[in-house]
Amino acid sequence: MPTEAVEQPLLEVLFSAPVYGVVAAFVFVFGLLIGSFLNVAIYRLPLGMSLNRPRRSFCYRCGTPIRWYDNIPVVSLLLLRGRDRACGAPISPRYAFVELLTGILFLALWVAHNPPLPDGGFSPTSLWLLVFIAFLIIGTFTDLDHWIIPPSIPRIGTVAALVVALFAGFFDHGALIAHSGPFPALRLGEGDWLDTFVAILMGPSWAEWRMAEIVWWEPLANATIGAVGAPLGIWLIGWAGKHLFRKDAMGLGDVELFAMIGATVGLMNSVFVLVVASFVGSLVGGIQMLRNRLRTDESPLALGVLPEGEPELAPAAAEPDDPEEAEHARAFAEGLEMEFVDLDALAIPAEAVAALPADVALRHGVVPLAVGETSARLAVEDPLKASLVQEVRAALGRDLEFAIASPSQVQRHCQRLYAGGEAASAGPSLWKRYYAVASLLPVPRPTHHLPFIPWIATGAVAVVILQEPLIRFLMFLFYPAF
Repeated sequence: MPTEAVEQPLLEVLFSAPVYGVVAAFVFVFGLLIGSFLNVAIYRLPLGMSLNRPRRSFCYRCGTPIRWYDNIPVVSLLLLRGRDRACGAPISPRYAFVELLTGILFLALWVAHNPPLPDGGFSPTSLWLLVFIAFLIIGTFTDLDHWIIPPSIPRIGTVAALVVALFAGFFDHGALIAHSGPFPALRLGEGDWLDTFVAILMGPSWAEWRMAEIVWWEPLANATIGAVGAPLGIWLIGWAGKHLFRKDAMGLGDVELFAMIGATVGLMNSVFVLVVASFVGSLVGGIQMLRNRLRTDESPLALGVLPEGEPELAPAAAEPDDPEEAEHARAFAEGLEMEFVDLDALAIPAEAVAALPADVALRHGVVPLAVGETSARLAVEDPLKASLVQEVRAALGRDLEFAIASPSQVQRHCQRLYAGGEAASAGPSLWKRYYAVASLLPVPRPTHHLPFIPWIATGAVAVVILQEPLIRFLMFLFYPAF
């Protein structure tokens, strides 16, 4: 007699060993596609642009819509050799980096939270963790570009995390937030206070109640405590830093981001996020300081140094600047750890002026100080504007090094060098116009500390993907007896 086929549930098929690799590959490709969308969000959100108007991506220089076959993640960049098909403008490799980063992190998170059968299975709340990682990527790169994080990201994320925690209480007791907090350790923990504290830190991987039934409200309680406690803790650190060092130590964007992180991973895991973020930030900052010390002043782009025999344009007659404006620009440069320059005291090479198209220089307020074979040194009002960086890099075809000058000096010299006269009254300066755009986002724009959100995001991703081994390692460092 023929045997009857046994129907298997779809999830059992998808998480069986033969099919699991195919599903994982699909998750990676899905991550690449999401990464392509994240590039759009990273560019448009800080500038107040709509994410769906225009619907298609476009070249930042000529405005030509990008065809679908030129917008395939990573592949199109390689086939086009890093150039736009319409006008030949260079395409930053960062676009492909964001796509690859998203794909890799999506794959790593999927494997960590949805291992194959027989010991694993599908965790519904892992879908939220994918969105959580996408939000962190947007926040990281908008912070690097503009020193802001669009406030919609942490606010929507915090609400979504609380909703997911409520869902986990009924349908996903293995979710990260279901055991990442004081519950159920306070209810089920046994032994002295140290055992209970370690159980709160480690969750089911430490305690004997790993398979115990979780009460429906406990994941939501963990998320709520994290959403309140984590940002409160980071705000207190910023408040203390401001009073100790007499300058802002933490922006509101960092505080709001920790509300989303706390609601997603719980209060105690948020502490580990901060530990990892501080370590990574200190490491990167130390490397940058070492690089700065090893730099010599013999660079062909050093201010005031001209290649032998090059003509130069004489400095314009010095005019008194607004002391308050100059001081503001100097403080802005100090906050970015960039050089503040007095354009009236510098000799500007004619070759450098000729290398930059006049329309680009006048539109963005750029005074070229030196142009080498691979890089260019430029004076600007504000180097953090994404369109400025992209268009100037495309026009020069070189890496860019920026110095900060006062807005009035930049405008005056741009007019003298590229328009043949002094600046006319043409409305608000680029500095003020850019701040008007930034003001659409109700997040104060820090000017006195380095971006910290990339390191916070690094710590959050590490905790979400590698929670148990990471916490065991940190516990060993701080408590060797563990």
